[in-house]
Amino acid sequence: MPIRYFLRPNQLPTSPDAFVAQVQAIQTLTEADIIDRMDRKGTTVNKEDALATIYLYQQTILEALTDGYNVVTDTANYSASIRGTFPQYDTPFRRDRHTIRPVVQPGKRLRAALQKAAVVRQEPPIRKPLPQTLYDAGSNTTNNLLTPSGIARLNGRRLKYDPTDPTQGIFFVNEARQQTAVTLTAKISPSELVFVIPALPPGTYTLVLRTCPQHILLEGPLDKPLRTP
Repeated sequence: MPIRYFLRPNQLPTSPDAFVAQVQAIQTLTEADIIDRMDRKGTTVNKEDALATIYLYQQTILEALTDGYNVVTDTANYSASIRGTFPQYDTPFRRDRHTIRPVVQPGKRLRAALQKAAVVRQEPPIRKPLPQTLYDAGSNTTNNLLTPSGIARLNGRRLKYDPTDPTQGIFFVNEARQQTAVTLTAKISPSELVFVIPALPPGTYTLVLRTCPQHILLEGPLDKPLRTP
């Protein structure tokens, strides 16, 4: 199967190109999953022996590194580095101010395999805004009433939007599909929005939040109907 990728906006202001590629993995495999894939290839080594061999291989690499060696394999090259500064030439290594960090770089066979890998472009994963609870301060209720011109707090995930874009924001949609936008906000964050409820006529409403990450307008409704008292 090919390596999957999608395009996202380039955040580097110095680059002339508007988009960069981001790889989208199918899933993350563990060592047990790799052994299962080996087994499907028809290996004569059973799973227990394969696990024991992999553990011994890894343990030997770790011991070699802690003994002061660099290790070069087909898939990865391993070495160690020391982070931290030494005020004087004779300052000793101290655990409270210095750390030993692993350095892992791709090996020759890994680099060659990825250079030949097939790729396929796909659409960006859709991560819609997820409104979860609306607290209405005027009635002291949650996911129930709306007090026109009162203060409300919306909590959830991926709530942040651009208030300067009229297509984004908080909208109250009535049963006739007419919508009223929120125009006064006190807080906009990914998990919380604080705003003034518009002067809504009596009725039942659905709160809809619209955001525009990666230049794609996304919509997420609150799954509880709201009504003005």
